[in-house]
Amino acid sequence: MARDEFDLIAVGRALISDAEWVAKVKDDDKASLKGFDAADLRALV
Repeated sequence: MARDEFDLIAVGRALISDAEWVAKVKDDDKASLKGFDAADLRALV
């Protein structure tokens, strides 16, 4: 990261909580992004 080699880190966590994350970022709809919530992960297990 110190050498600016990474554009995105931990996108997987965002996708667990917000399956539409990619579409929202692509559409520049940052206001509706949902942050990661551990409860969402527990619901999958």
